[in-house]
Amino acid sequence: EMVPLPSTIFAVFSISSGAPLLEGERDLSTFGFSHYLAQFPSKRAAYGPAELSRRQSIFLSNLALIKKHNADAAKTWYADVNEFTDLTNDEFRARRTGGTRPPPASLFQT
Repeated sequence: EMVPLPSTIFAVFSISSGAPLLEGERDLSTFGFSHYLAQFPSKRAAYGPAELSRRQSIFLSNLALIKKHNADAAKTWYADVNEFTDLTNDEFRARRTGGTRPPPASLFQT
């Protein structure tokens, strides 16, 4: 004989189920700054305590953006944590583009 499960169990599952993971996407729901430092150990050595705290704040902001994107059920690609997740947009641009910004799109219009 089947015993009916309490309805609260179903509510928990429906609340916690986000968008399905795409192939290759990892679950970042419990991923935090300590996991990041374990994945990229040179980060811990590169920063002093005050800078490490600042990097954690930047990381958490970027992680929230990653999670927000990945929670979209209509997504066709996923975002993930990488060695740049503790950088601001300006820092990333400066390191990856030599600090230059691309020309405005209007230059390419004819």
